[in-house]
Amino acid sequence: MGATIALNSEDKTTWNGGGNRPFGASYGKMMMWFFIVSDALTFSGFLAAYGLTRFKFIDSWPIADEVFTHFPFLHGVHAPMYYVALMTFILIFSSVTMVLAVDAGHQMKKKKVAWYMFLTIIGGLSSLVLKLGNGKTLLKVLTERFKQQMVKFYNL
Repeated sequence: MGATIALNSEDKTTWNGGGNRPFGASYGKMMMWFFIVSDALTFSGFLAAYGLTRFKFIDSWPIADEVFTHFPFLHGVHAPMYYVALMTFILIFSSVTMVLAVDAGHQMKKKKVAWYMFLTIIGGLSSLVLKLGNGKTLLKVLTERFKQQMVKFYNL
């Protein structure tokens, strides 16, 4: 009975000396595709669960215009969904500053890396603060909806 052994090799065209390259791809490229596919399947599952839950309990699901009714520091102004636009802008801004920090790191510019990382942290913290403020409003709306459902269920 024979045995097959994979030997370490300095040849970077194969996967650790095994001789086979699935789809002609390098190990790094194949692992990136595994990550992308697994990430897509994970988020597809999350979206499917969200859709199922959203449409199964459509009567008790909060209406976005009731949750996102205010804009920070503008009390009494009816500005639905502007709050969401601000949070989206901050999220995209912090993602761009992170990409700029990585690019500056590749260019070995330490001061730019520190500056862009600082901006990324500020964006992340402000996004967190805005989401916490929004969570308080969402909790209030969900509590009110729950009370309405309980009254309807028990015919009070």
